[in-house]
Amino acid sequence: MSDQVLLVLPDGTLVGVWDDEIPWHEIGHITAVPRLSSVEFDHDRQQWVARDLRTGREIAAGPSRSDVLRAEAAYYNTLLEAGHIPLDLEKRHDP
Repeated sequence: MSDQVLLVLPDGTLVGVWDDEIPWHEIGHITAVPRLSSVEFDHDRQQWVARDLRTGREIAAGPSRSDVLRAEAAYYNTLLEAGHIPLDLEKRHDP
């Protein structure tokens, strides 16, 4: 598991990258948002590639899907650590 960054917003909302190691259900009500990126196998490059869905920017690439997923989580945790929330919280899905 990489270092996790959790932001607490003024309204009490907790924002973080999903990780099964975090006891989210113990913290409170979960409002999951759609994935911020896609992780697909690139047949031409013969490696897994993670791309930010909003920008199309390549976040990580490599032969190991699990390594690419770790790099993807680290990328979004770095954004959160800098105080940047890479999504519009007004568009979150809350049943």
